[in-house]
Amino acid sequence: MAVVVTRREMFTAGHRLFRPEWSDERNHEVFGKCSNPSGHGHNYVLEISVRSEIDSETGYVIDLGELSRIVHEAVLDDVDHRNLNTEVDWLRGRIPTTEVLADAIWERLDQRLLGGRLWAVGRRPGAGWGRRSPGSCCTGSSPSCTTGWWPGSGCIPGSSTGSRRGCRRPWRSGPGPGA
Repeated sequence: MAVVVTRREMFTAGHRLFRPEWSDERNHEVFGKCSNPSGHGHNYVLEISVRSEIDSETGYVIDLGELSRIVHEAVLDDVDHRNLNTEVDWLRGRIPTTEVLADAIWERLDQRLLGGRLWAVGRRPGAGWGRRSPGSCCTGSSPSCTTGWWPGSGCIPGSSTGSRRGCRRPWRSGPGPGA
């Protein structure tokens, strides 16, 4: 039987959502306060889920300490206390939205977690200090939002809709190759 385990890590980063070819007015219209030329920062909660059969010798799907090491080397060492627009090579030229960041993190982790074990990558901005932000989107496991719900979040359990202007799940999930 395949089991899904999730590791939660935290990081702090700044960014600005904007398209350089657009005017300041157009950027503000599309991205709101997130287009502030000075940027802004978040305390992020990153959730990485791995799916596999339980190893009969260890009882693990994956050693969570090893998963943490992989996440730090592939992602956190690059993004923690950094400007996502200017200091992270693998995000250069991309608008660092929740969706883009989740997709880029997926690509980096999928290369290191062989055998199609990566199951989901989720990220919640502003969820630091043990609180969950009502401005965050759902993060759950496929096929719908299940673990991202909390009272007042605007997230509907069993839905694929978050609370941020009808956003879709800002994470990437899938069974991986051969699953």
